[in-house]
Amino acid sequence: MKNILFTGPPRCGKSTLIEKIVQKIDIPASGFFTREIREKSRRVGFSIDTLDQKQGVLAHVRVKSRWRVGKYGVNLGDIDQIAVPSMMPATSDSLIVIDEIGKMECFSERFKKTLVWVLDSDHPVIGSIAMKGNRFIQEVKERPDVLLVTVTLKNRDELPNRYFTGVYLKLRELSPGSENDHLTFKRSNVTVNSLEILEDRLKKIEKKIEDAKLHLPAHSIKPPVMITLLDLEDERDAVMARINSIRKKNV
Repeated sequence: MKNILFTGPPRCGKSTLIEKIVQKIDIPASGFFTREIREKSRRVGFSIDTLDQKQGVLAHVRVKSRWRVGKYGVNLGDIDQIAVPSMMPATSDSLIVIDEIGKMECFSERFKKTLVWVLDSDHPVIGSIAMKGNRFIQEVKERPDVLLVTVTLKNRDELPNRYFTGVYLKLRELSPGSENDHLTFKRSNVTVNSLEILEDRLKKIEKKIEDAKLHLPAHSIKPPVMITLLDLEDERDAVMARINSIRKKNV
């Protein structure tokens, strides 16, 4: 199973578990973790911390937003501009880390579309997902290519070794030419090939955008082709953000 998602009650150790697995296999990885933001020992929000060292605010008590979860205003801008681009694979054999798939993140249509693309791809995904959620979250859990693992205080210490093996074997499939008995890639090892993969994908998306524009009717507020066009433009923006991030790191 290439997609492993951990679920469980808050503070059961899902994020720590994922970090331990990623650290055990030093490989190219893209994605993000969600952390608590605390002020004077009081939780006031959640941050987005990407594996390429970017940081944003997922939600905060002082964020004014139409999208809210309890007392927290959800920052859709940082989800779309920081979390989503980080989910794009940096190399052809990248592991994608998504912590987490929850109600806050799923306010973003761009996040949901990118998540589905990543789960459908050949890249192994390791992440966390809310125990309860809307229809979209339930559909992700029920995917045949997703292994859903419940984390508890009793089993969390044994899970890193158990699921390290599954992620490791999938990455070996993606790197059949490796002469090493174990993977030793660094997360910062962004190769020319990764740019070529993303740039090729960008060209294909731009071609689809041009084709969609040719089929736009003279008038109509939101015809199906317009919705398709908007989806393609969102995907293009996410890919371009990832390309720019890689180029900056290579300067």
